[in-house]
Amino acid sequence: MNLQDECKRVSTEGQNLRLDLSARFQDAIKDVSNKLEEQKDDCLSQLKENEMLRDKLKELADQYALSEQQYAQKLKQKTLELQLSDLKIKQHEEKLTQEQAQMKVYAEQVSQLLVTEKNLRMQLTADGEKFQQFQYAWTLPLNALHSSSILFILTAEKLSLRRSNVEDALSKSNEVFETFKQEIEKMAKSIKELRKENVFLKSKCDKSDFTLIELVEERERMKKQLEKTKNQKEKLESLCRSLQAERKQSSTGSSGSNSLADQM
Repeated sequence: MNLQDECKRVSTEGQNLRLDLSARFQDAIKDVSNKLEEQKDDCLSQLKENEMLRDKLKELADQYALSEQQYAQKLKQKTLELQLSDLKIKQHEEKLTQEQAQMKVYAEQVSQLLVTEKNLRMQLTADGEKFQQFQYAWTLPLNALHSSSILFILTAEKLSLRRSNVEDALSKSNEVFETFKQEIEKMAKSIKELRKENVFLKSKCDKSDFTLIELVEERERMKKQLEKTKNQKEKLESLCRSLQAERKQSSTGSSGSNSLADQM
């Protein structure tokens, strides 16, 4: 084999080697490009998801701010309602105490009236017996009639007047007793209504306390959800930055490979 053939063979082998290397670089560049496209799609998807999370985070933040405002308003309203209910309960309890004290006074007065009525009836009975005795004296002989008739008439008039006074006193006693009875019934009804309203107000206070607890729990749930969304956003942003750095590094490696292929 002469030198010309040897040179031709070496030239052919070199050409084939360059073609093979060029094909390998092209395949490598193609693989890198495909990976970059995939990473680009992933990055775009992550960016889109990140944008959605950012919007969701903003929406949650707005909802949380509105919830805080509503919570403050409801808390203020419930606090005022509780203060008003406590004031009403205190007023009702004071009124109830006054009504019970007044009922005690009425009961003592009624007891005294009953004793007075009993004494008056006993006196009326005694006067009736005396009147019957004088009626019996009317049947005495005529010689004693003149001396006793005057005393009988005076005594009868005195007894009649006393009887009339006793009957008037009993009538007034009955009227006062009936008035006291009506007052006591009225006060008992008022006390019953006050106790019923006290129970309602206390129940309302308990319900307001339960509503405040629900508001506090809802506020804590909103805080936890907002914190969770913030953490997700930070993780996605970190992942997106990592993908962008990897893409940039891959692009730099691809440019170096192209330069090396051109040199070959």
